[in-house]
Amino acid sequence: MLAIKDLITNCESATRLPVAVNVTDPATPTTTQSTQNFCLSAAPTVANIQVNESNVVWYDAATAGNLFASTDALVSRIYYGAVKDPVTGCESSVRLAVTVIVNDPGTPTLVTAGTQNFCKEDLPTFASIQTNQTNIVWYTALTGGTAIAPTAVLTTGQYFRRDFRSYNRLRKRRKINC
Repeated sequence: MLAIKDLITNCESATRLPVAVNVTDPATPTTTQSTQNFCLSAAPTVANIQVNESNVVWYDAATAGNLFASTDALVSRIYYGAVKDPVTGCESSVRLAVTVIVNDPGTPTLVTAGTQNFCKEDLPTFASIQTNQTNIVWYTALTGGTAIAPTAVLTTGQYFRRDFRSYNRLRKRRKINC
């Protein structure tokens, strides 16, 4: 019940007003992965963080903090998510912590920069090209294109490579002349 009290006379209103109160606390969001890995080359955003609920907003702190836009680029850090009720505007009082790791293993490099020369009678393959990294994947184009098997025979031309690192993340493609 609500009444008005005059602080000078100490009198209260003769009629009290009933007030219904609803305190809303949306559930804390959940995820199947408390640590999530992303490739920098995929340009991940806050919207890419995996949660099981919809209407999740993300902050840089467990309480209060700064709100991230869903389009903000992910960086390696802990993100704190809360369900925001679209009707009431209320958010979860307890936030979900998700550790995000954005992997950028860098650009692959050659042992010797420039064109590598091979003799046809030696039957060179893509595995013959000397690189400073392991787990190289070769492609027919800088973007898109078709993956080339390491056992494929080399011919004169341009090829593009990426290498795989931890978490199966891809590096940037780089042009190679053969």
